Amino acid sequence: MPIARRRKKQPDVLRPQLLQSAGQLALEAGLRAVTLEAVAARAGVSKGGLQYHFPNKQALLDALFDETLAAFKADMLSAMAEDPDTGGRAARGYIHASLQESRRNASATHLHLLLAMMLTDPETRARWSPKIVEINRPEPLPDAEAARLMICRLAADGLWLAELLGYQSMPPSLYAEVLRQIDQMTRNNSK
Repeated sequence: MPIARRRKKQPDVLRPQLLQSAGQLALEAGLRAVTLEAVAARAGVSKGGLQYHFPNKQALLDALFDETLAAFKADMLSAMAEDPDTGGRAARGYIHASLQESRRNASATHLHLLLAMMLTDPETRARWSPKIVEINRPEPLPDAEAARLMICRLAADGLWLAELLGYQSMPPSLYAEVLRQIDQMTRNNSK
């Protein structure tokens, strides 16, 4: 008689797999398609296995967005730590995290998905606005300097939104020049 083999439980492996499956499903088919059953099937686990980690859809989405924001913040802080120029460092870190090539992946798109949800869903907006505000708060500087740095952040937001919506196609050289000028603006201390 054959002995049934049970798959070894690996919660540290399964949890990221479930989040990846939920994120891919949301990107491909929209948030309505993200059901516990669909995510479990995509991840190759039982619904109960999924519910061990995430008892409901909201907990799953919250975890997906928590990880996405944490990755963004880590990218921002890493860029700031590597930047020897202290003036405008936080703005440049934000711009780097928003527009760096490696952010144009599923994690960055999950952040875009969250922001799109915030536009249409008041509950999502109420739950996530404080975390977004924390990442994007103005620097504690005189108004003129803080405004210049905020303009640079808003320009970065506009660039990734244009890329997300696909309505802005710049030649790579122009894109690089736009980024260079935004970066230069963060370093400009003249009033």
